[in-house]
Amino acid sequence: MSAVESLPLDLIIRDAGTQIRAKLDEDKIAEYAENLDEMPPVKLVYDGTSYYLWDGFHTTAAAERKGCAEVRAVVRAGTLRDAILLSLSANHDHGIPRSQEDKRRAVLRVLDDAEWSQWSNVAIAHACKVSHSLVYAMRKDVGQLTNVEQHELIQVRKGLDGKTRK
Repeated sequence: MSAVESLPLDLIIRDAGTQIRAKLDEDKIAEYAENLDEMPPVKLVYDGTSYYLWDGFHTTAAAERKGCAEVRAVVRAGTLRDAILLSLSANHDHGIPRSQEDKRRAVLRVLDDAEWSQWSNVAIAHACKVSHSLVYAMRKDVGQLTNVEQHELIQVRKGLDGKTRK
């Protein structure tokens, strides 16, 4: 794990498509503001210019609400796409549990991406930390399985091992 550092709130980008949750919980923000010193550090990706928040939106909002100028953060090198990809599974095993809507939004984010939508259902499920049956159902919902032309386009999938298969 990377070292924890203090980072000014005004450097953190929160509106670049890395927020997968449908909405922030105002009660949790208030609770976190009261216990900010006990909260884990937020997680960011730094591309050499910008710091993209991918985990810790409630904590960041709590720090802002409390009037803090900085927040404790773990920063890793990467790109905005890396931050988005990491955000897909944020909170699956800690923090505020994800709602069904949050999980669906994560899958939709992948299905809306030209590259990522070519992944297999299992690979998407792995990235989003959801069931592959949810991914299958959502592909069907958005028409990726019912439209014959689209169905033929997605017959080739990229698996977790990086190999492409029919």
